[in-house]
Amino acid sequence: MRTLKLYDNDGYTRVFSARVLSCSPADGRFDVVLDQTAFFPEEGGQCCDKGYLHGIPVLDVQERDGVIHHILDCPLDQGALVEGEIDWPFRFRNMQTHTGEHILSALILREYRMHNKGFHLGATATVVDYDGVLERPELDRLEDEINRIIYENHPVRCWYPATEELKNLSYRCKTELADPIRIVQIGENGSVDSCACCAPHVRLTGEIGMLKILDYEHYKQGTRLFLVCGTDALLDYRARYMQDLRLSAQYSVKQNDLSLAFSRLEKKIEQLQKTVRTLRENELGRVLQTVSKTDGNICLFFDGATAGDLRVAMNHSLPLCGGICIVLTKKDPDSTSESYDFMMASSSKDLTPLISRLRAELGAKCGGNPKMAQGFIPVSREAIENWVDSI
Repeated sequence: MRTLKLYDNDGYTRVFSARVLSCSPADGRFDVVLDQTAFFPEEGGQCCDKGYLHGIPVLDVQERDGVIHHILDCPLDQGALVEGEIDWPFRFRNMQTHTGEHILSALILREYRMHNKGFHLGATATVVDYDGVLERPELDRLEDEINRIIYENHPVRCWYPATEELKNLSYRCKTELADPIRIVQIGENGSVDSCACCAPHVRLTGEIGMLKILDYEHYKQGTRLFLVCGTDALLDYRARYMQDLRLSAQYSVKQNDLSLAFSRLEKKIEQLQKTVRTLRENELGRVLQTVSKTDGNICLFFDGATAGDLRVAMNHSLPLCGGICIVLTKKDPDSTSESYDFMMASSSKDLTPLISRLRAELGAKCGGNPKMAQGFIPVSREAIENWVDSI
């Protein structure tokens, strides 16, 4: 038994009727098999279609051994004639993106001899991996060429060639496939691309709208691209435009001047950081001047100190301390809750038992050795001071 795939010959089928062949419980849900379906399953790096069967949301679609399984929250009667409805905006979005990816992969293969090694068309993002290194200048040029091809409105043909016809076709294919093989051809006689593919595609490249490479990264000696097409590209541009609009209003500059405004802001932040660093160092020096030599313990708190500041304080105070020296700074100065980063050391005592006590009595997250420990303590300053007094 195999499910008749209505999307194979017509990816534009939105509503269809089908007979329920079986309905079985499946992990608290129901696995429905139909005699035919327009729902594309998760396959070939593409997520499955969304939509409804008999008004019930289809949660997942999978194919096993030629049979397509629809996962629903409610059962359907075996033998019943039901109506299916595809979530068309989501389907068309996938068709736009998948066809756009075909053009991109064909161009990259033709111009750079790089192969598509991975493709994931998810619900929110599309990622494609290639087995060579590309940089932004090459990607910009590819974008120009891809979109020129899209605007030329080439025909897209999807079909199962007969065995003899297939032998005479040249087409891209990641792995060895068994018959029947479905071919997606873009342009007259595959002038743009010819590729083995199971997914629905648009009829004309103009329906893709546009393709935009959002970002890229070097990945496993190759290049990983993040891209959007058609409706996704429009929504992405709209989101970026609204963000620029808000920022330009917030900083009282034109949208095209945002980069300049942020450069000025970075300089101001750098100046403020220098001022803060000077004030912090002055405060550190002031506190350290109050430290006197003692046979007992030393416990010092600093406002806004860095890990480097704590090391400076420890290096200054430890030689003056006959017991335990502990220096601390509030983990988040702006928080109302108290938690302190700390360093603890001693020239005369083994800290091992004290590390265990810190964890047990103050809930500290810390590590160390007999001479030095560090971490954070999630209690109040008063509780820490009382604990130091008790050891």
